[in-house]
Amino acid sequence: MQSLQGVAIKSPSQFPKSIRTAAIIVAAPLILVGCANQGVVISERDHDVQRCTDVASPIDVGDLAHIARDRCNLADEMVQFPDGFQLEIPKIGISGGTTTAPNSGPKDDYTFTNLGGAGVVVSHKHGSGKRHWWGPSTAVEKVKSSCNCG
Repeated sequence: MQSLQGVAIKSPSQFPKSIRTAAIIVAAPLILVGCANQGVVISERDHDVQRCTDVASPIDVGDLAHIARDRCNLADEMVQFPDGFQLEIPKIGISGGTTTAPNSGPKDDYTFTNLGGAGVVVSHKHGSGKRHWWGPSTAVEKVKSSCNCG
């Protein structure tokens, strides 16, 4: 046990396994807001691709399906949604999301998944409306079938 200004701090390994598991289960939805990905398998071929070189950033979400034909990695590029909101594309194999909540009015929920050579999938849901998806059609279906993306 470590002490910080008189406060006892336990190492996570000192907590019972059930508490560590509960903490992971509680933390996971906070990390992947809007799209709790249950696991998309990325092939070695799709994981082992070179960076995209001929893309203008920010990338319009509507262009994601066409860029995937180049089988390149878009990690660290910015993608722009129709409402002007921008997200940085994560490294291959990373899924996540963010929610913006203005003081008044409906919230906006954005998700992203980088499948490497198979493409990048992003989505947007405004308030209680329908979620809109962008990316290569096969990649979009793969992500939608593996997550609870309301």
